[in-house]
Amino acid sequence: MILKNSLHGAEPKGRWFEISAVEHCNLNCAMCSHFSPIAPKEFISLEQLAQDLKALYRLVGDNIDGLKVLGGEPLLHPQIAEVIYICKKYFPSKQLLLFTNGLLLDKMPIHFFDACKKCSAKVIITPYSPSIELSAKWILKLFNLGIKGDLSCDGQREFHKIPLDSTGSQNINWNWYEKCFLGGYCSLIQNGKIFPCTTVCKIAHLNSYFGTNYKVTSKDYFDLHNSELTYEDLKEFLKQPIPFCRYCNFNNFSTGNTWRISKKELNEWE
Repeated sequence: MILKNSLHGAEPKGRWFEISAVEHCNLNCAMCSHFSPIAPKEFISLEQLAQDLKALYRLVGDNIDGLKVLGGEPLLHPQIAEVIYICKKYFPSKQLLLFTNGLLLDKMPIHFFDACKKCSAKVIITPYSPSIELSAKWILKLFNLGIKGDLSCDGQREFHKIPLDSTGSQNINWNWYEKCFLGGYCSLIQNGKIFPCTTVCKIAHLNSYFGTNYKVTSKDYFDLHNSELTYEDLKEFLKQPIPFCRYCNFNNFSTGNTWRISKKELNEWE
């Protein structure tokens, strides 16, 4: 499972692990790297989350910076407070960040805010175009409730895009992987597996919606519940490209793509 080559023999690019509380979203941005506009309505199981975080702690101990709870839009999860408590149970001394577009903050029940406060969870708001003017109000609300809050940016008006190549004919270039803003930085935990980026983790949504055939193999993820694998194995896995990288067309990487609502068209991702 572990490839021989790695990036300069150094540490992985990131020490954060991400959890998708839900797959769907209430905003549905075009080019979403999680494919949320075309994802089904799906919530993480509290039992699965607990099993995976218990296995992660067995594997890495305190050798992480923290956990990030994302979506889709995580505030859509009817038990998001319980998700926060479970994260803090298994990593009590580590940072816990919850990323949201903020649109549901005014409607959240008090026990959500209680969970954030008791678990020292920091709420990170990404203000997209429809909500930029409201973000300051939401940060003030969190402050008044004694909850740490921040903005991920001053306004998400543009998206980066690494288009997918359905032929899988791209060369796996080590220099590209080292610069990739997804691979190795966005290690996602899902259903007992650790994926090094959102694209390979969520590609099933694209395949299901459009009938594409992007293939994920056992070498594209790390088996979290394989007791024979070690923390050193995980570090080695996260600091190198995976076979799935052959689908990422870095030659046509683009920035400055204007934010817009998804029309659920394949060309948003290819």
